[in-house]
Amino acid sequence: MNRDKEEILRKIIEFSDRVIEEEARYLERRVVAEEDLDLMKKGLESTRNRLLGFVINGIKRSKDVKSSETVANMEEILDENLSGSEVKKIKKVS
Repeated sequence: MNRDKEEILRKIIEFSDRVIEEEARYLERRVVAEEDLDLMKKGLESTRNRLLGFVINGIKRSKDVKSSETVANMEEILDENLSGSEVKKIKKVS
């Protein structure tokens, strides 16, 4: 895999890890047992993998990610979100 692909995949995972950590902190304030928190975090990671699996596989199979306008736009959005302190929550996707 080339560096462009590795870089965009790293950003996707970094972004999703940040979301998982923020959700885990939110749950931590409401959960009684540490074991429950660990289980919930694993559930969040599993959900992330299921939601992003097709994106990651598409990037891995692409010939040149930098020539794709969609991937370039996605990377720009990732960069904006990674530079912020917290991930913006979307209430509803239409």
